Amino acid sequence: MLFFKNILNKKKFGKSNFDNNNLHKSGLKNNKYKSSLKKNITEINDLFSSLALNLYIPDNFSFKCTNCGSCCRGEEGVVILFEKDLKKILKKFKIDSKDFLSKYTKEYEQFISLIEKENLDCIFWEENENFKGCKIYKYKPYQCDSFPFWISVFISEKSFNFYSRKCPGFFNGNKIIKRNEILKKIYVDFVYRYEWFKYIYTFN
Repeated sequence: MLFFKNILNKKKFGKSNFDNNNLHKSGLKNNKYKSSLKKNITEINDLFSSLALNLYIPDNFSFKCTNCGSCCRGEEGVVILFEKDLKKILKKFKIDSKDFLSKYTKEYEQFISLIEKENLDCIFWEENENFKGCKIYKYKPYQCDSFPFWISVFISEKSFNFYSRKCPGFFNGNKIIKRNEILKKIYVDFVYRYEWFKYIYTFN
């Protein structure tokens, strides 16, 4: 179970990814949060080690996105933007970052999130006679790309079943994903969005 203890020593998540100049940064307003990941990596690993023992991961889990948009529409939510996300999206829009942040984002506590339309669809969801889907799909935020491998999905059977009922991608596709592979994916997301998870959960 503790294979992920040393995952940051591997090339993909090596030390260079966590130096002062290239630290994973979320869209945080307060600079003190930008260095917290580097400072707290031992704390993160220990916490995840504990949580991983009780995650609900079905043995027959598979996933294949159907592009239905159910995770993008109809309810208020928070899509946290990271610095990496902003760079990708700005490349797509070719507009000034201040203009983009003013038009498409909101402040949510210490985080920056995409806004919704009046009907609570994501600001980038579009549905008409010519097109149905995400207007920035190729440039979508990390949080969208990492779904469903969030600790908030697998943290309990109740939570898993909630997402499973909403998303037709669950148990879709022919490839069963092994538990260790799922744990690795969840761990990467947990590290990347640690400040967010720490904000929404009280971990015991």
